Amino acid sequence: ILCDLLPSHAAREMILDQNKGGLKCENRNAVTLHLDLCNFTRLSETVEPIELIRAINDIFSEFDKNLQQRGLFKVDTIGDAYVAFVW
Repeated sequence: ILCDLLPSHAAREMILDQNKGGLKCENRNAVTLHLDLCNFTRLSETVEPIELIRAINDIFSEFDKNLQQRGLFKVDTIGDAYVAFVW
């Protein structure tokens, strides 16, 4: 679960620490990216469900590839929203 919620280096540090005194705290800058597909509700009323699912999959798959190439961390997709962050 940790690996799904945190960047790999943070999850590894937590797993290796195993209650031996806590994690190192660092001051870092963070950026949160929240993308929401414009007019999604209207589009969902006019497009076949399978077409809509394919379109969202294509769009979010491209986001996933770009994030991975840049070492960023995807938090979740929530309906037509895409949430990611980096620190």
